[in-house]
Amino acid sequence: MTIGQAHRDRWRRYWDKHSASYDKDMRFFDRVLFGDSRAWICLQATGNTLEVAIGTGLNLPLYPPGIRLTGIDYSPAMLAIAKQRAQELGRDVDLREADAHALPFPDASLEMPRRCPSPASPSTPSFARSPCAPSPTMHARSAR
Repeated sequence: MTIGQAHRDRWRRYWDKHSASYDKDMRFFDRVLFGDSRAWICLQATGNTLEVAIGTGLNLPLYPPGIRLTGIDYSPAMLAIAKQRAQELGRDVDLREADAHALPFPDASLEMPRRCPSPASPSTPSFARSPCAPSPTMHARSAR
């Protein structure tokens, strides 16, 4: 196993372990740090939108109708909660276990890569480090 794979596996275990308490923990950060930024960012989404580190899908009710949303996350446990949330909301979302460093999408197939507010890890790709900066002119590129 490579060092990079070991690092990714450690983060996956961490987020799997914390998936059940994630929503509660994020309520604190939303109240104290992020305010309305989560809703503002999501309302800017258009077209084929990628949410990096979608987690439990806290942002799902905030996206406007008509977008085609894809969410990726390291954690299968987080994605399971996001899938349940999407079903409860009646929202069609393509949820995938994936690494933001090696996106499983064709080049330029996503118009609005974004990472809505949540703590970033040191290995977060540069396009996703700023939690409040949607990038409408940036196109996601898949790893080669």
